[in-house]
Amino acid sequence: MSAIVRRINNIEELSGIRPTDLAHMLNTNIETVSRWRNGRNTPQANNERLILDLEYIIEQLREFYGKDDARLWLYQRQRSLRGRMPAELIRDGEVAEVLRLVHDLGELNFG
Repeated sequence: MSAIVRRINNIEELSGIRPTDLAHMLNTNIETVSRWRNGRNTPQANNERLILDLEYIIEQLREFYGKDDARLWLYQRQRSLRGRMPAELIRDGEVAEVLRLVHDLGELNFG
């Protein structure tokens, strides 16, 4: 199993993110995600970085959210993101905004 397949599996296990969710956040289609998961293809560098960023975000969210809540948080509009959803920002390559918010949540919860 390749490192990227392990990362995708980890994302799904930790957060309940479905392949369709992953395809949406990576701005690709479900067939492409399926090929990555089966090791028949590898993501391009930009999607590989997003997968790694998403895994990090999920790991951080799991410190204060359960599995289902972590997934829902990604699709919930956030006031501090000007009403945007973290999943949209990830899709649009604005991961730094999501990372900032996750960091702020950690500060609030663990100060």
